[in-house]
Amino acid sequence: MDMEKLLQEAMKLQQDLSVAQETIDRKEYEASMGGGALHVCVKGNMEVSRIEISDELMDTENKEDLQDMLIVCLNQALQQAKDEKDRKMQSMTSGISIPGVF
Repeated sequence: MDMEKLLQEAMKLQQDLSVAQETIDRKEYEASMGGGALHVCVKGNMEVSRIEISDELMDTENKEDLQDMLIVCLNQALQQAKDEKDRKMQSMTSGISIPGVF
């Protein structure tokens, strides 16, 4: 394989990875608990974009439950985003680790 073709393929892969990263960064990942009483949404860039809390959870008696549920929900949504990034990276690079990507 000649170097020019190899360089072109590497540049194409870099461009494809960049597009995939931008797509995942904009995508939203959601998790909920308590039968929908708590709903969180994060973006692929690990930014929290929305938290919805039912009125019943806003009661001060439920403060600790709400805090625990928020942690679990946020971690679930963030894990979804991470898992998708990992799957996308795996499929695009055939399992080869490329430092600094995703």
